[in-house]
Amino acid sequence: MFDKKILPACLVSVVVPVRDESLYLEKSLTALAAQIDFSGKTLENSRYEILVLTNNCSDNSFRIARRFQFENESVNLHIADLNTSRNDANSGFVRRLLMQTAYERLLGNDRNGGVILTTDGDSQVANNWIAANISEIKNGADAVGGRILFDPGEFAKMNSAAKRIYLIDEKYRLLSAELESHLDFLPHDAFPKHHQHFNGSFAVTTAAYRKSGGVPAVRCLEDVAFYNSLMRIDAKFRHSPTVKVYTSTRETGRTEAGLSTQIRDWINLHENGENFLVESADVLENRFEFHGRLRSLREIINNGCRPQNFEIEALAKFFDLPFEGLKFELFKPQSFGLLLENIYKIKSESEIVSDIIPLVPVEKAVADLEQKLAKFRQSKTVSFAVA
Repeated sequence: MFDKKILPACLVSVVVPVRDESLYLEKSLTALAAQIDFSGKTLENSRYEILVLTNNCSDNSFRIARRFQFENESVNLHIADLNTSRNDANSGFVRRLLMQTAYERLLGNDRNGGVILTTDGDSQVANNWIAANISEIKNGADAVGGRILFDPGEFAKMNSAAKRIYLIDEKYRLLSAELESHLDFLPHDAFPKHHQHFNGSFAVTTAAYRKSGGVPAVRCLEDVAFYNSLMRIDAKFRHSPTVKVYTSTRETGRTEAGLSTQIRDWINLHENGENFLVESADVLENRFEFHGRLRSLREIINNGCRPQNFEIEALAKFFDLPFEGLKFELFKPQSFGLLLENIYKIKSESEIVSDIIPLVPVEKAVADLEQKLAKFRQSKTVSFAVA
């Protein structure tokens, strides 16, 4: 698909699928071409490449990419154009094709591997985006989800109703991530962390990519599907607040589902006079506590010990699960990610409880989360002061 082979010293391959992005593409490429390290030094072009695939475009995106390439010959940029069949004209197919291409190219460098990064054609990565991703990988992460923010200029002009709901939704999800870090602690994804693992900023090592089986064959939301695949192999996923990308606030997207769809949904909620409903703080607390307790029991088993039946019974009762089903899954040789997935499948098939989870207005959930987090924040402050 791309004519030139990867350079021997290239350890990072950045993939950017593009469909009708003439308004944003030059800014996106400029940001990728101007990457620096944490000391402010320009990254060597030979250390990373940019793979742009324009697909099924009806505008001049391909010409914009070619002109940028011509005017910036020192940038390690590769461009291809593709018109897919109707069945393959979706984000899932294109992103999967690009990431698989990047994976195969990286196996041809002098390290036989590296890191695959992806972002979107309507987004501008921070000037230390690559360095920040690599830093998290060097600290032990197998994959990294970056913080995806709205472009400040576009955000200022965003529909006021959508903006209001976005801000309260972000607060809710960040507070949820903080609560999770206390109840189901993961050393590789400790607080501060966020909640995003989406295409706007996603990084994965070639080793984790291979072990997970790559991007699943789905039409859309391939980032979520890929994240789930990484969870099934217990990949160390870092939701990094230091990795940042700025994206557009457009209401008409290029995929069947995504951020633009969410923005339209927020606007429709306002116009219909409806509340924005989310899972309650109690539901989140119970889920995170269950995950943490389940993880602890599994660690006991992995260390060669056997938990008592009353411990398993207590956990089954806590989460409304059949005892025998939980016990069977606990002792089955499988990753924790698969264990969790199978337990949720048992729960959905169980007659113990209804599958319906009550929702509450997001404002109430935020207030309740703040209250629950107060005790954790206070204890952390006290312990720090004592230390």
